[in-house]
Amino acid sequence: KKEIFSYNEKPNILGINLCKNKIIIGEKTKLNKDILKRQLKRKLSKKERNKLREKYKSVMRYKNYVENQ
Repeated sequence: KKEIFSYNEKPNILGINLCKNKIIIGEKTKLNKDILKRQLKRKLSKKERNKLREKYKSVMRYKNYVENQ
């Protein structure tokens, strides 16, 4: 038998939350995005800032990909 979820629980499959009419990124990805955003606000060298920017952009690309499916 398979477990049936109500929409209030927002079932999580492979880091993606399934809502009634849309798909959103999971909690771990949101947390990672927030951490990167906070780190970008600090004073950093140019190399570190560029690395963090690339990581942040990749998370945002993933978010857009998931939400546009």
